[in-house]
Amino acid sequence: GNDYLYVVCNCYALVKTRVKVPKMALLEPNSPPVVGGIAIQDFKGVKHVSYIKKLTEKGVIVFEANYEPCKTGERLIEWNDPFLKGFWAAPSG
Repeated sequence: GNDYLYVVCNCYALVKTRVKVPKMALLEPNSPPVVGGIAIQDFKGVKHVSYIKKLTEKGVIVFEANYEPCKTGERLIEWNDPFLKGFWAAPSG
């Protein structure tokens, strides 16, 4: 019941180790995809965020936690992924 307290079990906690981000509820698409930004997905009402490491022709390569329960790793999120809602990047300036 307390798995979310560990970074490997909490996608938002992992992203916060890489980027200064607002609260999870405020993370909404605001940007085209950029390295160092965030990919936002929605799995049936559950928001999932990932750190963008690389842009490719097929999609974005992300580093994330808890896509698989309590594991970290990299994967490709394809541009046409039905769960992909958009991207967030820190405002410049």
